Amino acid sequence: MKFRSYGRAYPQVIAFVGPAGVGKSTQMRLLAYRLRSKGLRVKTGFLLSGHLFSYLLLIILAKILCKGRRKNASAMRTLLDENPVSFKKLFRLWLVVDTISTCLKFLFSIFIPVKFGKIVLVEDYTPSTITHYWYYCQCLKLPVSSVNFSARLMLRLMSCLSTWIIFQDANTEVLKSRWRVRGSPPEKDDYLRIRREILLLLLQKIQPGRLIYVKTDDSSVREVHKLICKFSELL
Repeated sequence: MKFRSYGRAYPQVIAFVGPAGVGKSTQMRLLAYRLRSKGLRVKTGFLLSGHLFSYLLLIILAKILCKGRRKNASAMRTLLDENPVSFKKLFRLWLVVDTISTCLKFLFSIFIPVKFGKIVLVEDYTPSTITHYWYYCQCLKLPVSSVNFSARLMLRLMSCLSTWIIFQDANTEVLKSRWRVRGSPPEKDDYLRIRREILLLLLQKIQPGRLIYVKTDDSSVREVHKLICKFSELL
């Protein structure tokens, strides 16, 4: 099923992915407003963050293994940096919890709303989850095969619905400047590479015909929005 308005066909899910600081949330809100103005029912949300059970497990592990989270660092970042050896032994437990949490969130915040006739705009979709799993394997010196089941399941979930991917990117120096302005902690180079290069390669392989790539370096928010609407034919 695809949604139609004024003779146009729309996907069931439009996902915004890319490194932190490229403007995904802003563009998602703008596109949601545009689609609603056409009379379409739209829901926005996030898939990668906010998994209650896995998030709570990370906080507990960080408190036990690292005596609490570092200032301005996530519980996961604290575990990876301060006690990777101990976390490595518990990684499979966390992975199971996170995979189940992701599936539940996908069901209730994406799949069911689509079946009730909404277009879902989501930030950091299942491909982002896969690349995060790969990154954790890299940090913990685990084989990528350790997360194969979870990765295949994420792709299976994505294949259930008609999806377009909007990949936003910017040069590293531009991203660093934006992080400083908004007070965000800087991302590590290896993490940024996963969020940019590896994620893009994955999307080019699994979603070549429904992938839109937009550079946001020197463009205003309005200009980027116009590009997204033009490329995705949502004008």
